[in-house]
Amino acid sequence: SVLWTSLRDVASDPAVCPALDAFGADYVLDFGPGEEYPGRWIMPGFTDIEGQPGFELVDREGAAALWRVTACA
Repeated sequence: SVLWTSLRDVASDPAVCPALDAFGADYVLDFGPGEEYPGRWIMPGFTDIEGQPGFELVDREGAAALWRVTACA
């Protein structure tokens, strides 16, 4: 899926905004890296959002952060 691999590239990948629109999503909730365990799913598009263009931090609580997607407005 586009979001799985490229969400963090929303400002530069033209396929991301239509994929977000399909879900009606304007926000991303990032719970941080989580625990290390076998079978853990790592979604590259959802990693390292902080510092990427196209996102605005709304709130943070510990490792969890809520980001508003600004690149698709």
